Amino acid sequence: MLRKIYEASPQKIYRYFANRNRQKSARDFMRNYLGKHEVRKLHIGCGGNYFDTWLNTDLIPDNKNIAALDAAKTFPLPKGSFDYVYSEHLIEHLSFPQQLNFLNESYRILKPGGKIRIATPDFNFLANLAGNTKSEFQTEYLKWNFQNFLKYIPPQLMDTADIDVYVINNYFRDWGHQLIHNKSSLTRLMEYCGFENIKYESVGKSTDLMLAGLEHHGLMITEAYNKYETMVIEAAKPVKKIDD
Repeated sequence: MLRKIYEASPQKIYRYFANRNRQKSARDFMRNYLGKHEVRKLHIGCGGNYFDTWLNTDLIPDNKNIAALDAAKTFPLPKGSFDYVYSEHLIEHLSFPQQLNFLNESYRILKPGGKIRIATPDFNFLANLAGNTKSEFQTEYLKWNFQNFLKYIPPQLMDTADIDVYVINNYFRDWGHQLIHNKSSLTRLMEYCGFENIKYESVGKSTDLMLAGLEHHGLMITEAYNKYETMVIEAAKPVKKIDD
């Protein structure tokens, strides 16, 4: 191992030690969190949406209160150690194998009866944008999307019947989106990973107070458009499930 390191370029050596130090720091941060909290709540891909009393994590943390965690890899956390897992507009940025890892790892680190809540775009809202018949709200949404995210396209094209084509294509290609689900496909995927009691909630709403009021994506795109784009799924790890 040492020979490989010292034969590498200075840039690779720096990245190796920086990554190792970041991982050690994250593990220390996580152990400290676990030691201080009886009700443990994991926030994955938090970005700038920081929650008090949660273990806030992100792929590349931007401050010392956020631990490094890659949702596409094994979570550096003990089995059955968390009561809640939450992510907002994260899973759609993962490929299918990475989504499986994210869900399986979330299942593994949850306690029996622990809950997961995922907010993510609904594929069906995009599918419903296509076609000649659109509501006034859909038309306004398309124009807003075009004006904010498709400025490189000549504005003369905005009033054509094809605006939905540009917006839908951009939604799949921009922001690193990999795989967007609808309720049916996400439900079946969650069931495949072992979750039960699967249900859908409104943005910001939950019958479990620990999971209410968490969504903040509306601050970026307006609450109305966030509610239009987003579906929210909740599920639980079975209480009597015996892990392999």
